[in-house]
Amino acid sequence: MMEAIKDIKGELLSHSRRIGEVEESVSLVEDDAAALQQKVGLLTSKIQDQEDRARRPNLRLVGLPEKTEGPDMCNFLENCLPRTLGETLTPAPVIERAHRIGQVNPNRPSTSRTIVMKLLNYRDRQKILRAARRLKEVRYENHRISFYPDLSAETRQLQRQFDGIKAQLRALNIRYGMLYPAHLVIKHNDQRLIFKSVPEAKD
Repeated sequence: MMEAIKDIKGELLSHSRRIGEVEESVSLVEDDAAALQQKVGLLTSKIQDQEDRARRPNLRLVGLPEKTEGPDMCNFLENCLPRTLGETLTPAPVIERAHRIGQVNPNRPSTSRTIVMKLLNYRDRQKILRAARRLKEVRYENHRISFYPDLSAETRQLQRQFDGIKAQLRALNIRYGMLYPAHLVIKHNDQRLIFKSVPEAKD
């Protein structure tokens, strides 16, 4: 029996060493996985930042009815924007490219697709945004249109988290804006407040 017990103890000791080696290997794999996940997150963030930088000369135009632009969208926008936004856009901005995104929804044919335009001069893009903010409501032939920066899908998703807060601010007639990538700015009673998260803004 003593010999049998010694054999069992030997096997248990051997199994214990193997388990220890396996646990150590698993720990190393987990550390490698955590480091890899961190690196992937960093690279994803850099790619998102590069995409947003590449989109900096772009603007999104929402609300313009389908086919209003005719066969030459760039020419239409270069003539339409100064008339719609005022004298601050003279001379007219030069638009390199412009197109609608997405497909026409057959169930909602009256819904207009968003237009993405790339301006030759980044300053013109800023002038358009400032002019639209100054007018508060921009209209083209009784259609309300809006201008937005063209951002990556990831950045837009981050900013959409503040939609509920922005709706409350509009109801209270409080001015707000968004700083890149997703910081809410509120101007009220001569104060400028910046919120980096939705819970912070709610509080």
